[in-house]
Amino acid sequence: MQTYDMALVDEIRRRMNATYSEALAALEEGQGDLLRALAIIEKKREAGASEEADMIDRLFCVAEEGITAVRLRVGRRFVKEVPVCKGAFGSLAAAFLVGFLKEISLEIVRGE
Repeated sequence: MQTYDMALVDEIRRRMNATYSEALAALEEGQGDLLRALAIIEKKREAGASEEADMIDRLFCVAEEGITAVRLRVGRRFVKEVPVCKGAFGSLAAAFLVGFLKEISLEIVRGE
């Protein structure tokens, strides 16, 4: 593992509001080049936003097919069940959380 100048890490953190881990990973992938590292973080964030949008789109499509609720779990622990009839906001909020916390999963509850 190569070491990098702390000034590079600080610059990435300042420009991208990145964590130390993100900055270091980007520098490693970009072979120590600041511009490449910035572009790598930008590309990963855009991909993450696209995945969240796809998840939300799928959730709304499934909701039109008779879904009654969405269950939110963190790991194996049940946290909350959000009825779809409460509006799209609850479902949207649950789907949005999935993009940030990898431990969260959604279960779709179909009406009978």
